[in-house]
Amino acid sequence: PGNDVNAFRPDRFGVAETTSPQTGLGEGVDQWSFLPFINGPRNCLGQHFSLLEARVVTALLVQRYDFTPAPGQDATPHPYKIPITPITGMRCVLKRRQ
Repeated sequence: PGNDVNAFRPDRFGVAETTSPQTGLGEGVDQWSFLPFINGPRNCLGQHFSLLEARVVTALLVQRYDFTPAPGQDATPHPYKIPITPITGMRCVLKRRQ
């Protein structure tokens, strides 16, 4: 270990080839392995700022653009995810508001 630290080897990150329909992660990947903020006494100091920033950016986008689903989108709801999301995601077309 340590001889190839500068080499890009995706296998060292545990990225799976297939994904689970329940979690959207690779088979055998713990669904709690990625927790961006965590909880408890050592949680992220920037958590509230980043969540507020996400709200502001979303509000600005909604104010300035009209969102419509891209042609050919399948809106079949995902059977396990909450809030309900389409199985294949949702591509949108943005049109600048006047």
